[in-house]
Amino acid sequence: MKNTKIKSIILLLVITMVASSLSGCTLMNGFSVGKVNGDRISYGVANFYARHKQQSYQTYYDTYGYKLNDAWDTKQDGKTLEQTVKKEIKDDLVEMYILEDHMADYDVKLTKKEKKEVKKAAKRFIKENPSRDIKLISGQTKYVERILTLMTIKDKVKAVIQQKADTNVSDEEANQKKMYYAEFKYEEKKDDDSDDKDSDDAKEEDTSSEDSSSESSDDEKLTDKTYSSKEEALKVAQDYINKMKEKKPSNDDFTSTSDELKVSATEELFNKDDDNPSKDAIKAADKLKAGEYTTVEGDEAVYAIYLMSEHDEEGTKTKKDEIIKDRKDKKYEKEYKKLKKKSKYSFNIFFKAIDLRGITLETPSSSDDETTSESSEPSTDTTTDETDDAATPTDETDSTDSTEPADTTESDTSADSAS
Repeated sequence: MKNTKIKSIILLLVITMVASSLSGCTLMNGFSVGKVNGDRISYGVANFYARHKQQSYQTYYDTYGYKLNDAWDTKQDGKTLEQTVKKEIKDDLVEMYILEDHMADYDVKLTKKEKKEVKKAAKRFIKENPSRDIKLISGQTKYVERILTLMTIKDKVKAVIQQKADTNVSDEEANQKKMYYAEFKYEEKKDDDSDDKDSDDAKEEDTSSEDSSSESSDDEKLTDKTYSSKEEALKVAQDYINKMKEKKPSNDDFTSTSDELKVSATEELFNKDDDNPSKDAIKAADKLKAGEYTTVEGDEAVYAIYLMSEHDEEGTKTKKDEIIKDRKDKKYEKEYKKLKKKSKYSFNIFFKAIDLRGITLETPSSSDDETTSESSEPSTDTTTDETDDAATPTDETDSTDSTEPADTTESDTSADSAS
């Protein structure tokens, strides 16, 4: 197992925290916010994982120059961003606890080395953050270790399930062809009262339009224009093909030769099931042999197409990897869905106390540590070097939590309600 990948989970949370009105949160760490198959989820565990999730969103928003705190109320599909993120937190926690319950079914255990790395990462996190900030995000050692353990178990179980997926992909199934295409847009004029105009006026208008087109041709590419009819666009596309046939450019020179003819040609990998730039264009291109051209008439554009290769080696290899990944993902999703269906889980009103707005997370710079740029997911290594039979940590309940109120359940069987 690569040590840096476990550490990176924590390093992504080595942050500056600006808090307000959260003085009571630390008193709730031992309270139960939910249960999965009878296993309680403490506020401390849920709150710390919420900060991990919040930080991933913060990083995304920072990348594009936006402030996450300004986006919590934005809506998509009828839900605010805050509701969406809280639902994701619930779903993730349920998933991790369910997989932990079934880890023995997949012969998954944490190795002594993995446990050591969890403790090491948690210790480093505690060392690199002020104690006040640690308390605000429930970053005490046992909650950090618990989340790291759950995440590692999840990835190991997931890896075992995914190994059952069919990874045999034929060249035919993954085959990628490569083409160049140029798009010549057009917009047909609609019939209206102007049809009653004198035909000579119409001819004069057409002549004027042609002159205007001619004048702008020195500054504008043919593929940047919008033609007045399909026929006009088709003629320009065919003229382009005829000139390319005369020049006979190599594949490496195809783009530069097209540029000389004031045409933008786009390189595209495809197979018969794709639809870019259009299904009709793909269907026509799929029938070509390498080195052949064709034109395709669409509803809004005419395409000039050149087939560069009937089998692109690199593109086909990449497609195989994509197909295998998709199969593995679907295999896992199908199996997890069965496990989830057999499980019972709920969240209570104390989950609502997790406040995503009250704490601002500041993403550390990449110079803080070379591992901060790595994936925040733990290693999926399933090697079985020294294992410890007591792989699952003990319950995270504090010994001082005997005053915990009874559960007030939101839902008996699902984590789908957003709060």
